[in-house]
Amino acid sequence: MMIIIIPPHPSTLGLKVFSDAQGTKVVTTIVWGNMSPGDSKDRTIYLKNTGDTQCHVKMTTSDWVPTETSTFMTLSWNRENAEIPAGSIISADLTLKVSESITGVTDFSFNVVFTVTG
Repeated sequence: MMIIIIPPHPSTLGLKVFSDAQGTKVVTTIVWGNMSPGDSKDRTIYLKNTGDTQCHVKMTTSDWVPTETSTFMTLSWNRENAEIPAGSIISADLTLKVSESITGVTDFSFNVVFTVTG
């Protein structure tokens, strides 16, 4: 899974994604490991507002491979439209759920897209 950050406008907004609360290890991919029908896995990431004004963050997914995987898997999180003050870092919990009716998928990938607004 790749992490994509939509370039914010105006340029006073910014966001980086980290794997640690100190904001020292940038995350560009998340490995979910082996998952079976009915499984659910959680991952914690940390979002840092690198801009000079507060921002709000929304998350979507895109480019599922294989495409039908998006019908059987869902990614959710606990920070939709979260407000992050300038310079602050917050934790966010991502949850990937696999439908019990999924079949034939042995490998998958998708993009997580974070959109930043003021």
